[in-house]
Amino acid sequence: MGSKKFEPKPLAYPKTANPPKSTSRRRVQVAVGNADRRVDAAAPESSAPQLTGHYEQDDSLATLQVNQTGDFVVCWHVDYVTKTLTKFEGDRLSPQSFAMRKEFAQKQTGQLSSVLANEILFRLGNTTFIFKKVANGPTLSESAISMLPTEARPITVRHQHFPLTFADRQRIKAAFSPSAIVPLIQAVLKASNADDVGTRFKRGQLAEVVDNYVGSFFSSLNAADHPLADELAQQLLLSNTMSNGGPPRPIIDFLQDMTERAERERLGPVGEMEQLKQHLKLKDGISSATIHQYSVTLTVIGPSGDFIVGVGGFIGTLDVKEVVPNSNPEQIVRFIGSFTLIMGQVSGGLGGGVSLGFKTTGTARSPYGWAASNFPGMFMMADVGGGVSIPVPVVDATGGSIASAMFLHGNGEFPELVADLSGFSTSFGVAASFGISQATGYIFSDPDAQDRAVPGSHRADHDYTASNQAQAEVHFEFGSAVLTPAGREILRIMCANELVALSSSGSSLVISSQADRVDTDQRNLDLSTMRAQNTLQAIKDILGSSLGIPDSRVTLRGLGEQGAKEAGDADHTKNPARRKSDVVLNSRLVATLFGKQ
Repeated sequence: MGSKKFEPKPLAYPKTANPPKSTSRRRVQVAVGNADRRVDAAAPESSAPQLTGHYEQDDSLATLQVNQTGDFVVCWHVDYVTKTLTKFEGDRLSPQSFAMRKEFAQKQTGQLSSVLANEILFRLGNTTFIFKKVANGPTLSESAISMLPTEARPITVRHQHFPLTFADRQRIKAAFSPSAIVPLIQAVLKASNADDVGTRFKRGQLAEVVDNYVGSFFSSLNAADHPLADELAQQLLLSNTMSNGGPPRPIIDFLQDMTERAERERLGPVGEMEQLKQHLKLKDGISSATIHQYSVTLTVIGPSGDFIVGVGGFIGTLDVKEVVPNSNPEQIVRFIGSFTLIMGQVSGGLGGGVSLGFKTTGTARSPYGWAASNFPGMFMMADVGGGVSIPVPVVDATGGSIASAMFLHGNGEFPELVADLSGFSTSFGVAASFGISQATGYIFSDPDAQDRAVPGSHRADHDYTASNQAQAEVHFEFGSAVLTPAGREILRIMCANELVALSSSGSSLVISSQADRVDTDQRNLDLSTMRAQNTLQAIKDILGSSLGIPDSRVTLRGLGEQGAKEAGDADHTKNPARRKSDVVLNSRLVATLFGKQ
């Protein structure tokens, strides 16, 4: 495979020229002045074969990625010989074929045909390509890519338009499987820990075996494929675990430890881990390139007796936010949650008294981005120190710790998070002590917490009605809840480009429909409600089983004249701009359907 080059296309689509289709309608007429209210459901899409997937030629000279929704298809054709990427859109010609247009073109430039269950023909002019399906997953849309963190976009674009071939992916999975790489790592771990020159030299040689193994594999790949291969190898080594006498950890953690030690002990060129650092992004320093810093505030209330040996039980909260590392004053990146917890404590040392609780703040650092869903689970605390607290209601007395730490296990997705709570804390009660204490507890999920995105990586709007210059088209006839062919076409384009989000059970969908103030309040409310219902039904018809959003995460809003009233429109006043249905996917406006002007 030759070297590959990607030149991004503008985030725009051609206005689709789709001939009107006859639509069967079950008419239920309601006489309201001159308005003809048709409340029948949207006609279903064709039930022809689904073509969505990733296809390759046998010679791996080209790939084709197809997003199909009903009678509409979007696909990207990648030619590795000419190093070109071309986007096509198409409408169904027959149950088995689509008429294809190049991006920004209005006339047919090709044809896509389903031949066998896992094989399609792609005709461009007089040339016919045969592609075989290797994956069912849909591709990300350009708008979805634009909403990723900036640093993640280049690699994602490569994934979308210049993916690794199926054969190369299989080779990478085999090369970095536990059965292939764990024995090499274990040979290093089993080596003697002695510090003499000969033993260090031997450890360096064993580490080099791992480094050379990685280097020789990547040298067999096309250099243009290295960025994607690097990422896939990292994902495999992060998702697979191994153990060295302790709890299982990701394989990449052991490679990181080995790289740090080999670089510290390096004797000349022996122990140089260049391939691991280049392809797996391992560091010869302490940690990963990205460090997340968390500010934690622990507040607990409960009885604790301390007479040489102390015991206590507490309930409380743990407030967590992510902050910019080492910022002073703290610059908040995101609020993560306020979690309820229970805790039992045992202590020993010199002193006595009764404590009713305390409040303390500290920091934790991790290469992993903990979200609200990661914190619930077991935790432990250890404290060495002393202090004094004075009677309630005076609650500003302080107690100091020589060393205090909180070890959060969370839900087990990431390695343990250690929060440093050393320093002074606000205490409640009457006590004076110096000693050692240990506590164990459990953190419960915060019902109000959300795994919020970091500011700057939020998903922006992408209105496919606007990008297809379809604002002037009629998507609902006057007084009708039935979508026109133009309305269904916009929804098909939106569904094809947003298929990843629409396939996810974690997504949310809101459809809000409103009317102007012509006609009565109740009839406009009924009309807007039916338009919202029919818009959802059309999306269901288009996607079929590909729609993965559960009903509990779908909201329909028939707003009637509410928007017009709030804007001050007079009763019985026409305002065509109010006649619309907005489709909002994951808090993004993705389509607007307009009523007749």
